[in-house]
Amino acid sequence: MDENKKPVKYVLAILLIIIISIGTVVWGIKSLLGDNNSSELPVCTAEMPDDIKIEILKEPTGDFPWWDNEYPFYRQITIQNQGKNLIPGKCLISLQFDHGYLVDQKKSRGDGADLRLVKHSGNKYEEIPFYLDNADTGAAHIQFQMNENLEKGNNTSQYFLYYGKLGATSNKYLNESTNKDELYAQKYSLEFSREVQTEITGQVDRLWVLKGADEFSELNYTVSIDSSLATGRNKPSYKILGTAISGNLSKNEFGDFEVNIPTGQLNVGEYELQSSITIDKKTYTSPKCYFVVSYPLYVTFTIDYEGTDVPDNELAEVINFSERHNDLPIVHFFNPRIYVTKEISQERANSLTSWVIERRNAGDEIGMHLHMHYDMIKAAGVKVRKSPKWTNYLDNGHDVPCSAYTYNEFMKILKWALENYGENGLGLPISFRAGGWFADEKILKAVSDSGFVIDSSGRTPYSWGSNNLRGHWDLSPLTRPYQPSIADQNSIYPAPSLRLWEFPNNGADSYFYDQNELIDRFKNNFNSKPLKFPQTLTYLSHPHAFSEDLDVLDPTFDYINKYLAVRDRGPVIYITLQGALINQNK
Repeated sequence: MDENKKPVKYVLAILLIIIISIGTVVWGIKSLLGDNNSSELPVCTAEMPDDIKIEILKEPTGDFPWWDNEYPFYRQITIQNQGKNLIPGKCLISLQFDHGYLVDQKKSRGDGADLRLVKHSGNKYEEIPFYLDNADTGAAHIQFQMNENLEKGNNTSQYFLYYGKLGATSNKYLNESTNKDELYAQKYSLEFSREVQTEITGQVDRLWVLKGADEFSELNYTVSIDSSLATGRNKPSYKILGTAISGNLSKNEFGDFEVNIPTGQLNVGEYELQSSITIDKKTYTSPKCYFVVSYPLYVTFTIDYEGTDVPDNELAEVINFSERHNDLPIVHFFNPRIYVTKEISQERANSLTSWVIERRNAGDEIGMHLHMHYDMIKAAGVKVRKSPKWTNYLDNGHDVPCSAYTYNEFMKILKWALENYGENGLGLPISFRAGGWFADEKILKAVSDSGFVIDSSGRTPYSWGSNNLRGHWDLSPLTRPYQPSIADQNSIYPAPSLRLWEFPNNGADSYFYDQNELIDRFKNNFNSKPLKFPQTLTYLSHPHAFSEDLDVLDPTFDYINKYLAVRDRGPVIYITLQGALINQNK
């Protein structure tokens, strides 16, 4: 070999290596940047796309067997890759749908525990883990990974959303919110098929049947049968599983079958209801239908008026708050001191009175709240007492407890207050709350003997004000309404008891407690299980700076709203104390 050619050969080899290396680097850079000409590049990004096209009411495609007959409904999901790149299986696919509508139709649970995402592959189904956000709204999101790549231009129709097993209380494949470290697929569209249901499907009109609450105590059961099944004269029958309650359904004007089921004899608990029909010697059985029998949780919202002026803007906030929270009725513990104090003009007192009367006419309740202001005590013809006090800086009697006065003195004070109620068109109140909650046995007896039927001064143990004045109460957040013993206001024993009903302020107040504490009071009384007895939970606020309390009150009642009986989400009924007493004694 010519020795002079060796350097040339070596140079060519080195050049070839350099070219290959450069090509490799360029390919790597293009891979990192996302070359749109490659169908193998990842297109996951940190942001959920805002242009996902979702079409609905599409016919299901393919011949897929029913996944689980315990679930009466499903919708098929078709994913179409509309981008220039493949969609890696690790990317999150996001499906938005109206879950609130399904909950309203009694086809899904408000918490989404009945939702199941399944994939059909290899003649079998597998459950797919998913995230669920904004359950029970019109903008619920389900997000999941396909775990397989979807080439550009391709689609898959192997995913199904099953729902309707309302007795399902958990879902190990469901996460409450998206892991922010995960990435979303881009450039795809979804088709959400029309709803498919089993050949025979039963539905109840209520999930929460409430004992003693007439509006929510009845249960209607409707059975739909697919038109491919010719029922003829055959009628489906039903049975509440585990009970002796059964019967037949009758055809209604819409071609379905229905029956009103007696539930009065059912104990508190969770039940399943099932129907069946025999056609041409073959029996078809519906998926089980779930419902709960519970006692109600009555929630009352009360406002204590301190005997001082209330700005009109704060009164407007009170109305707005009520309207925001399902027209929440309010118990106005009004204070007749406004009729004698020099701090308020007669014109202003009349205006406040007219306002609270309008609220009563709208469905609220007027009760009575008293602090021992010196001007009011003098007007009642009682000698002023200036001790004990729970503060050292007030000099108007506001901080003197009602219990500083004798039984006879307090009877005179109540007589004066009731006369002023009558003279100003406020009517005869039946509910009372002592200022600072300071009511002892003699004060409660005076309240009872003056014609009041309800007291709401009771609460958990406390010491009050800068002087740490010890209160008279030793109740629990779980205390139910009761008639106090004459000898012990914290118990029904020993006998005899007062005619007065104690409805404790067991929900606490929005001035000294934050929303977490108020919500905890609710959770103490309701843990999502049916209630074995009726309970009343009473919250307290003040009107004079009501807007300042909204940061506490709005989130509290936003939380409670999720369990309203009027929306069939739970056992909660918003009510006045007077209304709660009527239902308590049914």
